[in-house]
This record gives sequence, structure tokens and C-alpha cells, in this order.
Amino acid sequence: MGKTNLNVNACVPLGGICVLERSETNSIEKIPPEEAMFRILDQTVRSVEAGRMDTLLKILGTLISSESVYRLRCNTDEEACEVSYNGMKGE
Repeated sequence: MGKTNLNVNACVPLGGICVLERSETNSIEKIPPEEAMFRILDQTVRSVEAGRMDTLLKILGTLISSESVYRLRCNTDEEACEVSYNGMKGE
């Protein structure tokens, strides 16, 4: 929903996952599953209940094994969108 408080509950195909890092220059690279797991896990709400944490890790494992994960280092220029799109589409 972000800051706009606007959202649409819709299903769409997932083309990849992109982890953002602030940078002065724009670049994108595919990251290995081991790093992807930690980067995505760092962005989730984690339960202290062991069963729920186990479920989360299984879901993330399935997701990461079926989708490509990228690190996008970017600034606020429009070029960042092009770098992201071209880098993820080019695979």
C-alpha cells in the first residue's frame, strides 16, 4: 500500500524479486539464493513461534528456488527504472 494508501488486491505473475540499495549510480545484478534468503528474511515480520517461523522459511525457500532475486543499487533518477527493467528482463 505504501505511503499513498492506495492499493488493488490483484494477482499477477511474478517476474522476479528486486532488493533495493541506495547508491549514487544505478546497477543491477542477480544474487545467489543464499544471499537472497537473508536479504528477503531481513524485510519480513518474524514470529517468535517456532512453527510459524518454520512455515515462513519454507515459503521463502520455495519462492527463492523458483524466482530470480536481484540487487538493484540505485538513485532517484528515472534511469534506475530502466536499469531495473532491462536487467530483470534480460535474463
